[in-house]
Amino acid sequence: ALPGVDAVGLTTALPGEAPYRERVVIEPAVEDTDARSRVMAAIASVDPDFFTALDARPLVGRLFRPADLLADAPPVAIVDRAFAERHFAGASPLGHRLRLDDDGESGRTFEVVGVVADLGLSPTDPGGLYLPLRGGRGVDLLLRVAGEPLTFAGALRAEVGAHDSTATLRRIQPLDAVAKDSATTLGAVGGAAVLAGGSALVLSWLGLFAVTALRVTERRREIGVRRALGARNIQILAWLGRRTLIRVALGAALGAVAFLLLHRALVSAELGLASRIVDLPLVGLAFVVGAALATAGPAVRALRIDPARALGAD
Repeated sequence: ALPGVDAVGLTTALPGEAPYRERVVIEPAVEDTDARSRVMAAIASVDPDFFTALDARPLVGRLFRPADLLADAPPVAIVDRAFAERHFAGASPLGHRLRLDDDGESGRTFEVVGVVADLGLSPTDPGGLYLPLRGGRGVDLLLRVAGEPLTFAGALRAEVGAHDSTATLRRIQPLDAVAKDSATTLGAVGGAAVLAGGSALVLSWLGLFAVTALRVTERRREIGVRRALGARNIQILAWLGRRTLIRVALGAALGAVAFLLLHRALVSAELGLASRIVDLPLVGLAFVVGAALATAGPAVRALRIDPARALGAD
């Protein structure tokens, strides 16, 4: 009813923000086949006017109708183009059934009735689906307006307050600001994760350096015995380095196994959080360099000590 407002839609996830994700079972359209797959997908519940507000049209099939929001209406779903291309390999998704995995085998299935363009439902990992919005709280209003969006803020608050005095608008902002806020939040989370991982790596590296240096220092007497028996400096360094590198290799192998298991779990969950495999050799190289430096420093100092003094060391 407000002048300048062309369309108003309701949604549980605005385009550009981090959406709700859930594991979805894709069932075939043909009844006599058992093929099915489970995937992670971004999910938003919307009303038919949501697509009108975004000026979205169906690429295949149809959009939601008001009748789809009724409690006794057949459950239907709309997928975006990224979801269709990723999980249907060029085939039409129309007629296939989607079931939320958390609902169990007896949960409702949603028949795919349409495909829309990518509307920014999942900016970090494209591909999602839309379900009819049937009640609930905490939804977002999506307005398409003519003119500067924020000039409608006062009138919008007044209109909502007149309609329902208990309803509150938590925030009013242009749609592009939603994506920026989401990107900022994800960047902060990613930066914190990198900082935590880097701190853990540095502390582990310092711990390895300290323990290795202490073990080499404790072997001054053994170094003196080997030198007294005619061992050359390069042989002593190789002996010390071999013992250290064996321990580092064992720790690196155990860490690599844990890393690969975690990486596989994150990839299978399709959360967009999987670490890069290329980081594994880089971390291993950092520990090898740390072990070499930790061995070389105390060993070189020990080799400068007179063998007689080294034999008398505790």
